[in-house]
Amino acid sequence: MMREFAVTTPVKTLTLTSSLPGNTIIAPAPNAIPPVITFTAEAQTGLAGNLAGTTVAAPATTLAYEYRFSVKPPGSLVWKVAQPWSRETSFTMGEAAGAFAVNGPGIWSVQAETRPIGALAPQVAKVATIDARGSIPIGVNLTAPVPASQPAGIPVPVTFTAAGLSAPGVVGAGPYEYRFSLKNPAGVLIASQPYLDPFGQPNPGTFLWQPLPAQAPGTYTIHVDIRTVGSLVDKLYSKSVTYSILGAVPVGVMLTAPLAPLQQPALTALPVTFTAAGLVALPNVVGRGPYEYQFWMKTAGVWRIVQAWSPNASWTWTPPKTIGTYSFQVAVRSVGNAARNAVQLVTYKLI
Repeated sequence: MMREFAVTTPVKTLTLTSSLPGNTIIAPAPNAIPPVITFTAEAQTGLAGNLAGTTVAAPATTLAYEYRFSVKPPGSLVWKVAQPWSRETSFTMGEAAGAFAVNGPGIWSVQAETRPIGALAPQVAKVATIDARGSIPIGVNLTAPVPASQPAGIPVPVTFTAAGLSAPGVVGAGPYEYRFSLKNPAGVLIASQPYLDPFGQPNPGTFLWQPLPAQAPGTYTIHVDIRTVGSLVDKLYSKSVTYSILGAVPVGVMLTAPLAPLQQPALTALPVTFTAAGLVALPNVVGRGPYEYQFWMKTAGVWRIVQAWSPNASWTWTPPKTIGTYSFQVAVRSVGNAARNAVQLVTYKLI
């Protein structure tokens, strides 16, 4: 009768290899079959002697050692025994559904422990990780409330919503992480929301902004970055939208030129710069704005735009050498307002 004796030679090192190249995978879509990944452990005794002055570790006798495999899911601090002590040197994840299948994104850890048969405690442990990532988006949508503006001084909370795309126009299953930032009209960062909340969980794809009662009028820019949950890259895609805080609505506009009266000789006429100013009260109380202006000129009986809507309150006209009366008008509106609030007409003569 053959008897089996316990081997007490201690383990010096332990190798742990995976059937997954690079230990990085793309996590399966929801309800899909988890990937099958096999981990193989091998104990080394370190008793093989020297080769050219270097110690060479000898493999342990397979029957002399036993192994235990444990798994730590993403976000967990506890190792869960997946395969108890046995002489089996391999452990496979994904062969059956359950806690020991890569069924979600994040960093999964697999630990192998070894000891001589008959020993009471593990002698050496080795850990391998799997960087499991969700589906990769091809882009991101970012939507703002409609209308994308509100008057200054009456603050209303505003929610912006982002959604990762798995195909053009198709919202993906993710899971995704979103990072938001908000800049004022001068381009200065005034608010942000990171990928993860204080508890290390992904923030939702929404960003809530509460404007202040004294929030300066102007156009604000909201920006979002997206990446797959657990990804190590800074971002995959980005998108920006704007939202306006409207200034006081102008009730009128004043249009002036430097030469008075508004005329000059045609043959020696110099360029004329018209300057506009939005009014918050009549007759001549200039408002703070911010305002946008649009300049028009009447040519051959037809009004045409000579300067599109912009914050620029001035426009310069180069007169022809032709005697006549020329008509100009300027429109004004609050920044963010689609319609004009007031118009002023002036005429200029070349004599």
